[in-house]
Amino acid sequence: MSGRMPDGDFCLSQALGYILRTTYQEYAHVRVSNGDQSPT
Repeated sequence: MSGRMPDGDFCLSQALGYILRTTYQEYAHVRVSNGDQSPT
């Protein structure tokens, strides 16, 4: 991290990353439970 990023942008990016991770986990879980699992 460069440290030049404002706190607002940092918090926003952290929240966005968390949302993306949880959304991907939910999506992957649904795919697996649907039997459409593909190796990553």
